[in-house]
Amino acid sequence: SYGARSFSVWDAQGRLVFDSGDDLEEITAAAYPDGFNSNAHNNESFDDRSDDKGPEPEGLTIGVIEGRTYAFIGLEHIGGIMVYDVTDPTAPTFVQYVNTCNFDGVLEEGTAGDVAPEGLTFIPADESPNGKPLLVVAFEVSGTTTIFEITEAVAELKALPETGGNVPLGDPIYLLLAAGAGLLVSGCALRRLSRSWS
Repeated sequence: SYGARSFSVWDAQGRLVFDSGDDLEEITAAAYPDGFNSNAHNNESFDDRSDDKGPEPEGLTIGVIEGRTYAFIGLEHIGGIMVYDVTDPTAPTFVQYVNTCNFDGVLEEGTAGDVAPEGLTFIPADESPNGKPLLVVAFEVSGTTTIFEITEAVAELKALPETGGNVPLGDPIYLLLAAGAGLLVSGCALRRLSRSWS
């Protein structure tokens, strides 16, 4: 099959008002040329997904931050989260792509990072335990759940301290969203849960 390569916006009358076309593949190819249309948990799978749904956008959630509406889209196979500003649903704009998978890691050894985002939940600042908007992502293959904090944009990126229990979280990832988007997604895992492999 050749489907599931884009995300679409439909109006209340069921009319297609936007489709991202090949944007997701163009963006992932630029970010990970050696991992294009691969399975993030298989280091030898370059281009294996091109004839089978490509990056396979599967999970989606919407969040409103400072008056702007954002779509957070999980890509099941190459992994990662696409962020689009959908304030104007007829003309969404790409904001950021973040992937916390380690393509050189080994899934069974717990070094592959977050693999195959499946479920995404946006928590607005007024409902968040730390008063900041959060994105919670469950990763199917790695069995991990990661919480991303979204804060106001800053002129320069500064390292934030890692937090969490006894699960190693690795190096934090800091993502400045596109100019004018007014956001900084701090990919520092606030808490990560993982399952044991037998």
